[in-house]
Amino acid sequence: HQGAIAVMHSSGGLSSIEEASVRGASLLSSGPAGGLLGTRALAARLGLDPVLATDVGGTSFDVGLVIDGEPSYAEMPIYAKYPVALPTIDVPSIGAGGGSIGWVEPETGILRVGPQSAGARPGPACYGLGGTEPTVTDANVVLGRINPGNFLGGRMTLDADRAHAAVAARVAEPLGMTVEEAALAMIDIVDAQLADLIRRVTVERGMDPASFAVFGYGGAAGLHVD
Repeated sequence: HQGAIAVMHSSGGLSSIEEASVRGASLLSSGPAGGLLGTRALAARLGLDPVLATDVGGTSFDVGLVIDGEPSYAEMPIYAKYPVALPTIDVPSIGAGGGSIGWVEPETGILRVGPQSAGARPGPACYGLGGTEPTVTDANVVLGRINPGNFLGGRMTLDADRAHAAVAARVAEPLGMTVEEAALAMIDIVDAQLADLIRRVTVERGMDPASFAVFGYGGAAGLHVD
């Protein structure tokens, strides 16, 4: 049995393959839009409202709101400094996620996390695919928050020694910290970045974040949304 293939676009609806192929701009944030629609459906079943949807992936952190059962929309979204004249579901994003790289700023000696990302390849040092930069995922491995032997439900084994070595060489030693202190410092920084975006989409819009139920999804959400 064959059926038509539909593609989600950034406003939450569906289009055909043919239409999507000539309107690429309408797909720019279709992934985050899909997450917010999933949040809306689950929140309705659970009787929760308003809801804060948080998506912690490998390269980015996306936040959206569902209020009175509906997601908010951005009338003129901006992508890479370019405004796009298409309505989209409003899901602000920052460059912070599991692949975000921890690094020491040469001029100041201050620890930074992101916005550079190791991506999926080579990925975090613990993937064993050639990556040498310490990422947030490596920091979580060092701290014992990820089980190296049961990653992705056991489909992938992580190299804890490589994670330890990357954090030690690039963060701990330059800052005179233990590896565990350096890993925790990386986590504290990225968590602060996530919290700042949540404040921007709630407090700066006149809403109290404490009144929202929080939904966390994406590969790293369980490690940072608490």
